[in-house]
Amino acid sequence: MYTVKYLNNGKQFREESPDTPDEIRRKYAQEGKIVLSVDRAFSFKGIPKDEIIAFLTAMGDQAESSVHTTQALDNILSSFPEKSPLLPALKKIRAIVVEGAPVSEAMMAYPHIFGHSVLAMIEAGEHSGQMGETFLASAEFITKQDEINKMLWQQLSKPLVTFVFGVLSLLVNATYVIPKLMNTPLFRTSGKAVATHDAAYYCMQGLKAMSVLVPGGIIFTVVTIVGVSILYRYNQEAVEKKIIFIPVVREIIFFRAYFVAFSSLSKLVEVGVPLADAFEIVEKSTGFITLRRQFGSARDAINEGQHFTKALTALTAVERSILLTAQDSSRIHKSFHDTAKRYHRLYIKKVSDVGPKIQSAVIALVVAIFIMEFFGIMLPYTKVLGSIK
Repeated sequence: MYTVKYLNNGKQFREESPDTPDEIRRKYAQEGKIVLSVDRAFSFKGIPKDEIIAFLTAMGDQAESSVHTTQALDNILSSFPEKSPLLPALKKIRAIVVEGAPVSEAMMAYPHIFGHSVLAMIEAGEHSGQMGETFLASAEFITKQDEINKMLWQQLSKPLVTFVFGVLSLLVNATYVIPKLMNTPLFRTSGKAVATHDAAYYCMQGLKAMSVLVPGGIIFTVVTIVGVSILYRYNQEAVEKKIIFIPVVREIIFFRAYFVAFSSLSKLVEVGVPLADAFEIVEKSTGFITLRRQFGSARDAINEGQHFTKALTALTAVERSILLTAQDSSRIHKSFHDTAKRYHRLYIKKVSDVGPKIQSAVIALVVAIFIMEFFGIMLPYTKVLGSIK
């Protein structure tokens, strides 16, 4: 989906279109409209994975029942809710199919929705006559990736909520409560702490310092992340060389990337894509230059008659031995599948190990804030109210 800004009869308009940028410019030019910009539509929610999976599964089920592609798309369009963000793309796909194009070609207008691996699988399924199996396999592939993303979010959401609650409590007390307490007779003695209230005084001073340091640390982290993201965009290879030496980051990147890559290879080979072509598809779909080079070298090795594991330098000894047993096409699919499962387990374990550590650090910080608030705010406040004699 793209957002189009254009001029028509001297007025500026803005609307969304599921067409590709080239199609949009051509269409609007024919209508006498002047296109100012074509940008990818931004949405906080995006297109839910559940809807993409539902579409692929429905297409697979109907293909296995020999339902014609156009009729299958009509059935799906009638089933989707009118406000579905996927609906405009599905309507465009149907329109292209009605004009005589294969469904894989129609879907290729939306690589940002389906991904290059899924599109390659569906194209291969058309050529091999396995459309039903291919759509269902691609739905399973996206489901596994979605499960990983949800698991990662579950690991990080609890400490994130705890951290936000603790920081908000700190800022509110440091901004509104502590200044009022410091102006009470308990602490208004030549600007110094009264001996009997030393602990409360120093706790409040600590809270005031934390109210500056913690948000400052957050801002610094955000700025650092944004800065690294910008550097990564314009100098990706140099940034990769730096982060690849951070042990936990390196392992998470490789475990996840290898899981996705070997899952893709398994599905691609399963629907009849030649091995070298499958590696080329994975090479183009991965975002990391380091991994792209590895899979590109693996493809070259295959074309030269060598085993592809020679080029995959990040493989562990166990995964390498599994893949070396794949001497013929009947075993390659299973070897890829087994390797993907192993990297999936390794990735889950690594994320599961990191999650509790983050949570422990966050809980320790929040508990420290609450203890200091109790001694520095609650006790002096009850004294001010006369609750403690």
